[in-house]
Amino acid sequence: MKKKVTALLLAAVLAMGMTACAGGGAGNSEKSSSSGGSGSSRQEDNSSGGNTAAELKALTTEEIKAAIKAEAEANGNSIQLKVWVPENESGSDDFVNCYKQRFNEFIELYGDTSYELKVGAAIKNMSLTPSDIIEKYDNAADVMIISASDLSVLKEKERIAEAELAYYGKGMDTFIDEAAASVRFDGTQYAYPVYYDSCFLVYDKNVYTDPADTASLDSLIAKAAENNKSFYYDIEDPWQGSAFLLTAGVPMTADEEKTTVGFETDEALSAYRSIADYGRYVGSGLKTYTTENEIGAKKAKSIDIGDEYAAYIAASCDLKGLSPDNIGVAKLPTARINGEQQQLETFGELFCLAIKKDTAFPKTAQALAAFLSEPEFLGRVRDEVTAFVPLREYENTEAIKAVKEQLPYMHSIRGKVNANYWGCGIGDFCAWLLQKNTELTDEMIREEIPKRIMPETGMKAS
Repeated sequence: MKKKVTALLLAAVLAMGMTACAGGGAGNSEKSSSSGGSGSSRQEDNSSGGNTAAELKALTTEEIKAAIKAEAEANGNSIQLKVWVPENESGSDDFVNCYKQRFNEFIELYGDTSYELKVGAAIKNMSLTPSDIIEKYDNAADVMIISASDLSVLKEKERIAEAELAYYGKGMDTFIDEAAASVRFDGTQYAYPVYYDSCFLVYDKNVYTDPADTASLDSLIAKAAENNKSFYYDIEDPWQGSAFLLTAGVPMTADEEKTTVGFETDEALSAYRSIADYGRYVGSGLKTYTTENEIGAKKAKSIDIGDEYAAYIAASCDLKGLSPDNIGVAKLPTARINGEQQQLETFGELFCLAIKKDTAFPKTAQALAAFLSEPEFLGRVRDEVTAFVPLREYENTEAIKAVKEQLPYMHSIRGKVNANYWGCGIGDFCAWLLQKNTELTDEMIREEIPKRIMPETGMKAS
């Protein structure tokens, strides 16, 4: 996601543990570090079979060590693997540090003093498209965290290998059905699910005691105001504000060169009217990034459930270290659009771990990918990085329930928007709508669109 708020949340509620969080912005920079020794996401069921634990003959630790050693001996007694991990736009190194620690554990478990085994983390922006990966394929990582939406293209172009589950030693029934289906084609596994990245509702159960209280933006705002608190929704953030456009059915298409959005359509106008209408409540139960109804006012640096806030819309990577147990997590609420309550839709991705088809070290890469997908480690990712790790053991937790309820309303950015969308001015336009709110007419809104949606970003308004 583009901008995140820091959350002090629940460890107990999620005893289970992501503009958007790991990735989402523009740019293709890569930064490397090594350990060495001597990502609509509307889910399609691609499955036609099981891949359950009962169907597997798992390799033992000793068999895997022998396979890696043989591969090292065939390559000058040296194995050097690179793993693409997402950048964390919040400025935190939590994600990469979590993985680097795991790399060291892999080396300790499977390495041997008779050869060199190194694993490096290459930090990648998750806005990379399949074409980017194909173009840079010679330098692509041996193991990469990518959007599950890209798997079908990369499989068709023969850029990713099948996941050899014998190295994993478990079936794909380790993961919730929706995640497992997203990385499987014709019954064959091509990746391991890692985490969902999207937006969700976080709320104080002491304030919102009835499920109806969290069902709509209107009830969230009203209940917060009753308790002299605020509901925080960063509508000015391009990722979060786009929920109104997606919900209203604004057409969005993207190819390799440009993004085309129906900013001037009737559907868009209904979304703008809705945003402006909610602007009436800013300072009276609703707070946004531009507080006190002033554009450019002091920005909220952290949003915590406490004396000031009763609920907020959070990026998935903000939901970690969650405490206390009075905090709830749910799918997004409905919003009033065209006079009707409509379920808010949002961008979202499942990120997964895939293996480069032509890696020089296929057995070691398979072993590493499986090692990085162990439930024990993904539990650590859940606690230290994100709350939305789709392991079946977390299926009954509030966070994964929220994911499953939001999935039908979650759109992959692939084919809808490219990196230039995030800087096109839609966030500033949403801020203007909130500020002007009820004084706006349809004509005033239409006149402002070309002034604020910046054509120099490569965007095209339809």
